Amino acid sequence: MQIEFIANASFKLTLASGKVLLTDPWYADGVYYGTWLNFPPLAPARRAEVEAIRPDWIYISHIHPDHLDPVSLTVYPRETPILIGRLPEPALTHLHRAIGALGFEDVRIFDFWSRQPLDGGGEFAILPQFAASNAGHADHTGYEIDTSIWLRDADGTSVFNGVDNALHDDAAREVCDRFGRPDVAILPYAGGSFFPQGCPAYSHETKLAWRDRIGARRLGDFIRHAEIVGARWTVPAAGSYVLGGRVAPFSQYLHQATPPEIAAAWEEAPFAGALELCHMASGDVIDVAAGAVVRNEAALFRSYTPAERHAFANSRASDPLPHDAVQVPDAFAIDWNRLIGKAAKTLAGAAAGMNLDIAYDIEIVVQPNTIASTPAEGVTYRFALDNGTPPPEGRRFIRFGMDDGMMLMVLLGAANWNNVEIASLLTCERVPDTQDPSIHKLMNSFKL
Repeated sequence: MQIEFIANASFKLTLASGKVLLTDPWYADGVYYGTWLNFPPLAPARRAEVEAIRPDWIYISHIHPDHLDPVSLTVYPRETPILIGRLPEPALTHLHRAIGALGFEDVRIFDFWSRQPLDGGGEFAILPQFAASNAGHADHTGYEIDTSIWLRDADGTSVFNGVDNALHDDAAREVCDRFGRPDVAILPYAGGSFFPQGCPAYSHETKLAWRDRIGARRLGDFIRHAEIVGARWTVPAAGSYVLGGRVAPFSQYLHQATPPEIAAAWEEAPFAGALELCHMASGDVIDVAAGAVVRNEAALFRSYTPAERHAFANSRASDPLPHDAVQVPDAFAIDWNRLIGKAAKTLAGAAAGMNLDIAYDIEIVVQPNTIASTPAEGVTYRFALDNGTPPPEGRRFIRFGMDDGMMLMVLLGAANWNNVEIASLLTCERVPDTQDPSIHKLMNSFKL
């Protein structure tokens, strides 16, 4: 087996039979409503090269656009089989529909942990979302979307690709207990979030402190899980990106370790001499059977500093964001209070349907977009999540702010709340200042 890194979570796996499995293609800048850019970037020639691949299968781990990007995916023949895991509803239906809408009809759904044969030899299994995907917090909404994949080639070599599916210690052990230690483990070391950059109450120094704290925790998890899995090569991947457009300055708060930081943490680990870190640049190939790593000397940003990454993001600060083009004719006034009030009732109904009893006050602040010529003025609408009526004082409180163009897209169902958060296109203030993942997942139901 040969494992070639392309970008973010995308790899080309060439099996001993010559057949190719492509994972999570995202090559086009501007996913998450124009805000996410691949970093390191793909050179035009490199992108043309990977778009010319004709894979025998494509594995899509989950629906987020840095894994299922319509622009990147549709350069491949529509008859290509797409491999996905049997996610719980509604995630499975959403993922299946999103792939089908792009014209791919051969979508193959597999039960989790089930070993499946590969044409030409070998086998694979798709694994479910692990409990750590919400940073250790309980998720009461049952909205699981992530998967991982394990693959053994006919030549006996194997790979575990964790993708974004954050491991916990027991899950790492279970993977090895079920399938044995892989030759290559592709493990996450970072992640996408609006926190801390989306918290306007935080000072610059507080945001930097949160960035460093979260980044150190994620890097520590990566090192610990690499030791548990015990692969010959461990590849840090997924979650490396910068923000563009007017949110480009937020890139300085992204909690992503740089290659030198990952290497330094690895060298301090007690197992460093026994296991190998393989930080791959685009075009690098691990020839697993030969025991060799072939480097692409033309790769961009093989190593970089935080300052260099931030400078690249700022070079794209003038990129337009698609929703800035949303304009409402002057003759059509938007009754924001009425629309948000209806969405608040939908949200309360969704909470009841999930058997959630959350005594929370939620405030929605619609902020005029200073770029688009929308006529709406700012408005604030506050409601109690548990019954949809005006709330009493003194309860838990969360305030979300969003510009009017994006809020209109959310209410119409044209934008997904979770993706808006990941895009850093909203603000959030919390009292008390603690994370409740159920609230953020529930907000996906905030629509008309």
